Amino acid sequence: MVENGATTIWEAWGQSKGQESMIMWATIDEFFYNDLAGIIGPEYYGPQDVKPGFKEIRIKPHVVGDLTYAKASIKTVRGLIRSGWLKKDNSITLKVTIPVNSDALVSVPKIGLKKVTVTEGGKTVYRNGRFIKGVSGITAAAETDDYVTFETGSGSYSFDLQGN
Repeated sequence: MVENGATTIWEAWGQSKGQESMIMWATIDEFFYNDLAGIIGPEYYGPQDVKPGFKEIRIKPHVVGDLTYAKASIKTVRGLIRSGWLKKDNSITLKVTIPVNSDALVSVPKIGLKKVTVTEGGKTVYRNGRFIKGVSGITAAAETDDYVTFETGSGSYSFDLQGN
C-alpha cells in the first residue's frame, strides 16, 4: 500500500482485483494473534485458502527473542479459539482450545531443539520422530525443523514439548 502511495491502510478488500484480505487482520493486532499466539487468519496481502467461519483452524505460534509467554483468543461463529504458550528453559507448553465442529493443525514450536518428546495431558503423543496414538482427538503428527504439527478435532489440549 505504501509503495502505491498510501498514507493509511486502505479501506478495501485488496490491492487489486481478485485478492483476498480483511482489514481486521491488517493492524498491529495481527502480530499478536497471528504471529505470537499463532491463531492464523486470512492474510492481508494476496489470496490464501481459508475455510469460512474457522471450520479448519491453524495454530502456529512463533517464539521470538526473550519472550517467555504469549496468549490470545478470538471469538468466532463456532466458538472461542484460544492459544497460549509458556517457555521454560528447554521446554514449552502450548495450550489451545478448538471450538466444536472445527478441525485444526496445531504446531508446537521446537524452540531450537533437535530431538523432542511431546506429551498431551501427561500422555506421550510424539517421540523419536513418530506419532503415538492414544489421546482422543489427536489423529496424526508430523515434524519439521522448527515444529511438531498435530492434527486435532475440537477440544482443549495442553502440549508439553521437551528435548530428549
